[in-house]
Amino acid sequence: MPRFTNLAYGNYSIENFYSGLFEVTSADFNTHDDLLAQAFFNFVAANTRAVAMGNEQEVRGLKDAAFIDSGEFTANLQTNINSPGNLNLISKCLTPLVAAALFVLAVEVGPSATENAKNGTIVLKNSKTETGDPCTAEVEHHVIKQLQLLGLDDWPEACEKAREVARRTGLKSPSRVLRGP
Repeated sequence: MPRFTNLAYGNYSIENFYSGLFEVTSADFNTHDDLLAQAFFNFVAANTRAVAMGNEQEVRGLKDAAFIDSGEFTANLQTNINSPGNLNLISKCLTPLVAAALFVLAVEVGPSATENAKNGTIVLKNSKTETGDPCTAEVEHHVIKQLQLLGLDDWPEACEKAREVARRTGLKSPSRVLRGP
C-alpha cells in the first residue's frame, strides 16, 4: 500500500501558507517541459478548488482542467532553472501540498492509485507532524477524493504527462512513496 511522506523542507505549511518545492535534476528544461509541469499543477489547482467548494461534479481530467483559472487555488510559481534547478509552488490554499502528493503518486504508482484510493490503501503521512495533524488530514482528503473522482477515465492521462515531464527533466516531488504493510 502506498504511503506519502514529506521530505525535509520540501513541503510545508505555516499559518495558511503552503509551499511545495519540486526539484529539476536534468540540465535540460525547455518550454514543452514547462508546459507539461504547469498543466499538471493547474489540473491539481482546478480539482482542489472543485473539491474544496463541494463541486465534485466539476473535477476534470488534465486537458479540461489545465487551462482553468482557479483563482486563489492557483499557486504562485517561483522558478530556478539553472541546470538543474527547481519549481516552487506557493499558495494560501493547500494546492502545493496536494500537487506534491498527486505528482509522486502519478509518477511512482500510476493509474492504479485510483483503485488504491477507492479501497482505502493509500495513507498520507507527514513525517514532521503527529498522527492526526489537521493539515495532513485535509491534504489526504483532497488527494483521495480527486483520485476517486478522476478514476480510470481521467487519472491515467495525468499520470502519463507527469511521467513524461519527470523522465525528460528529472522533475521530482518533494514527497515520496513507501510501499509496505
